[in-house]
Amino acid sequence: MSLSRNLVYAAVLAAGLAGGSASAAASVPAGAADWLQTATQAYRGHDYPAAVAAYRHAADLGDATAQTSLGWMYANGLGLSRDYAQAARWYHAASQQNFQWAQVGLGLLYDDGLGVQRDPAQAQAWYLKAAEQGNHVAQSNLGRLQANGKDYVQAARWYRLAAEQGDAMAQFSLGLLYSQGQGVPQDQQQAAAWWQRAAGQEFAWAQAALGVLYSSGQGLPRDLAEAAKWQQRAARQGVMLAPGTLQAIDVSVPARGWLAASPTSAP
Repeated sequence: MSLSRNLVYAAVLAAGLAGGSASAAASVPAGAADWLQTATQAYRGHDYPAAVAAYRHAADLGDATAQTSLGWMYANGLGLSRDYAQAARWYHAASQQNFQWAQVGLGLLYDDGLGVQRDPAQAQAWYLKAAEQGNHVAQSNLGRLQANGKDYVQAARWYRLAAEQGDAMAQFSLGLLYSQGQGVPQDQQQAAAWWQRAAGQEFAWAQAALGVLYSSGQGLPRDLAEAAKWQQRAARQGVMLAPGTLQAIDVSVPARGWLAASPTSAP
């Protein structure tokens, strides 16, 4: 059983682009700040064509945040026609400035062959650049790639780094490694602990997994009321797991994306 793919490119802006990350981007080029402010106001007002125009002005001046934002607008088809090749172009420009969220976006495009030829090695290389800057999404994706290559020790390493930053997908995936004893000693209590953290963030697969543990008494005291609670919360999001299915989940194919940015956290 593999988890559903969730390629939500919107979240390239979720954390790093809320005003730009001082650790991830160079200083704002002269003349770009006003365009960025205009773009932010237009985006939050849902005037996407105006946001695109303002981002393009700042991007042409060499601003990495604007270049990444413009790439994201192309990837999502907001304010213009969806164009993954243009998304890749602008992500690449910002990635050359070591902007971590652009590197994540470019890695995702190489991961799936959108706008560029599919190239897992290139995807891994761009994820690594962002992961070394502490980017939790890149770290989680590196964990997935390592799990796909059956290097579960390295998968656990990268998942743990992301999980400790609160990445729910990584928390679930690390818990799955503990549950299955891949790359780490099998430990249902550790699995439960990580799934509880992810479930608290409304991550449906973790909620469903907790339901299984509570119903079976593995890693947690058997509690049918708690099992029903978590199973119901997961079911409301369309996820259901039957007892005995946890070992069948393929840890190498978790969803790649992450939740979309809200209007208040976008550029």
